[in-house]
Amino acid sequence: MGNQITEEALREAMQPVEIKSNEELDEAMEELLALGMPKRGTLAYLRYRELVDGIYRYESVHVHIGPPDPVSAIKFRMEQGDLQQKDLIPYLGSASRVSEVLAGKRSLTVSMIRDLHKGLGIPLSSLVGAREDDSWKEPSSPDEVQERLREFLESEEGKRKLSMAIAQDIRFRYEVARAVRLGTPPLAIPPEELKNG
Repeated sequence: MGNQITEEALREAMQPVEIKSNEELDEAMEELLALGMPKRGTLAYLRYRELVDGIYRYESVHVHIGPPDPVSAIKFRMEQGDLQQKDLIPYLGSASRVSEVLAGKRSLTVSMIRDLHKGLGIPLSSLVGAREDDSWKEPSSPDEVQERLREFLESEEGKRKLSMAIAQDIRFRYEVARAVRLGTPPLAIPPEELKNG
């Protein structure tokens, strides 16, 4: 049974990634990039998840990237989908309007925002853009980070998101524990698809 996941290999793959500096962040990013996009159920995938979680935890406290402005969000989607300006005409109305919007000379209307969101999947928050009075303020201390987190977790949205995350984590950990107990790959991946690395 050469395709069995050993408990030791599983423990190593699921070792939580605790990042404490930008140098450690760079190392974690390099390891993540080296893994590529591994198949679910592989040890590499389990390691990938731990790296992503560790990077997310570090960046959520130490790195702030605000929401893009609407024009940047549209241009990003154009790059992703290999779209030309003419491809935006159904969403913005005319070729001249597309040029004006992309040059920042014309603001998006509610109808344009709705059409871009529905048609191209651009998040509404990116299309609306942050107003100056709504701008995100960098926390000034760890206590402020903790206070913001406490406030969020006490909100209805925070409670809902936390309970969903806990449920997903419990399900994932159950699948992994079950796989170890049975000596099979987690997440219902057939043994022939499992690669140790």
